[in-house]
Amino acid sequence: MWCDTARMPRLVGPVDARVAVFFMIWAIHMSWFTFDVSLIGIVVFSILPYFGISMTNAFRWVSQKIAGKQVHAGDPVWKYRNRCGL
Repeated sequence: MWCDTARMPRLVGPVDARVAVFFMIWAIHMSWFTFDVSLIGIVVFSILPYFGISMTNAFRWVSQKIAGKQVHAGDPVWKYRNRCGL
């Protein structure tokens, strides 16, 4: 029972099963905008495994880009003072 738990869930071919969330969003609120958003999401997350990037790593990368660089407490202040334009 537990032998396949580490494998990536697949729907059809290279399409990850987690992109079904985009389809569900479109199924709940059917409009051309949500159809386009879900189609773009499905295409993007279907292309990621081709480049060797998992969905988890893609979400981590995006959240790291949104949050910015991590500044540790022990780092010198003068290195990071100019990043806010001061």
